[in-house]
Amino acid sequence: MPVLAVGALIGLLYLPLLHWLGSVTLHTSQLTNGALLVILALAICIRSAVTRLTLTPAINDWGVGVLAGAVVCLWLANRLVVWALPLVLLSACLSFAGITSFLFGKAGTRQFLPALGAFFVFGL
Repeated sequence: MPVLAVGALIGLLYLPLLHWLGSVTLHTSQLTNGALLVILALAICIRSAVTRLTLTPAINDWGVGVLAGAVVCLWLANRLVVWALPLVLLSACLSFAGITSFLFGKAGTRQFLPALGAFFVFGL
């Protein structure tokens, strides 16, 4: 239950970023292929994680550390306005990695690295 609550709160935190990326993608034809690439990478990673790993929701030290790194990136984005977009994207990727760590453990985070990299590059 705590993992679900943390995931919901983090999802609400990054909802404006995802909404902005989605609206930019829909209005820019070149970005549509990039969005499909991110969705495809995420689907492959989810399939791989579900078949290889067991779902064991638990808050762990690795996930908390990664989420702390995400908060530091958000704080830096507020201070370094020129680097705001890359820092916010990195923060979103770190938050997703923290949630996958809570769901699948440290090995689950490694399974989702291709999707996280695709999302970061797509956002830039």
